[in-house]
Amino acid sequence: MPSPWESTPQEKWAQNFRDRIEAVTNNIEGSVEDYKAGVEAAFERAGVDMDAQDASVAVSRFEDSVDNFSDEAMKRTTVVAAALYLENNDVPDDVDTGGVAGSTEYDDASEDDFEAATEVLGHKFVDQWAESYQ
Repeated sequence: MPSPWESTPQEKWAQNFRDRIEAVTNNIEGSVEDYKAGVEAAFERAGVDMDAQDASVAVSRFEDSVDNFSDEAMKRTTVVAAALYLENNDVPDDVDTGGVAGSTEYDDASEDDFEAATEVLGHKFVDQWAESYQ
């Protein structure tokens, strides 16, 4: 019997994927102010006196991108990707697909659906990696 503390490569991939989405969400908080401060410092070093927010298209576009970012959208997209994969592929019976199968509409997905989707995609990527060596 395997140890409960050991993970399969698929489970490790899925956990890493979830961790990366959480890291993106955590890192983006406060990033607009950091970016503005960096642009202002660059203007200052160049001897130019200007307000970064008013003068810099880059700051404005970066701020727009951050405002449009949504970790919920990333999670919903992950559920849809896993559902589309399940339409044409089988995964082992021990993989919990939760409510992922058939969720091909981009709508609210639960946290459980997202976790199940990462497990499905973990199998997809690890299996394709293994097949590349056969």
